[in-house]
Amino acid sequence: MDFASRKALTYKLFCKIKAELIQTRPNPSGKPMNKAELVEAVLKALGDSYRKTEIEKILATILEEIKNGVKKNKQLQLIGFGTFKVVNRKARKGVNPATGEAIKIKASKTVRFVPGKAFKESL
Repeated sequence: MDFASRKALTYKLFCKIKAELIQTRPNPSGKPMNKAELVEAVLKALGDSYRKTEIEKILATILEEIKNGVKKNKQLQLIGFGTFKVVNRKARKGVNPATGEAIKIKASKTVRFVPGKAFKESL
């Protein structure tokens, strides 16, 4: 499968997943949805089109490609969902909670997610 076909399939699958998750009721226990529950929601959304192992492999591939995209390009934008981007955190002072001692925290990089307009409006 060539890159364009993989990209189109991933986007199509992503749209179906997003639609299903918007319709999914909140977990009654109040816990956040985990990976296994996400796989089940996608499986339910797609019906008999895929097996659970295929959904797990697709989800793992999507997550890996998101990581690779952010690592390579410093930003990954999914229109209608949001943007993952690398941000630099400055060095700062902190406090060791166990001892109360002042410590220096080194500068670091982290990933920030900024939800898109359509995602915000769906909440």
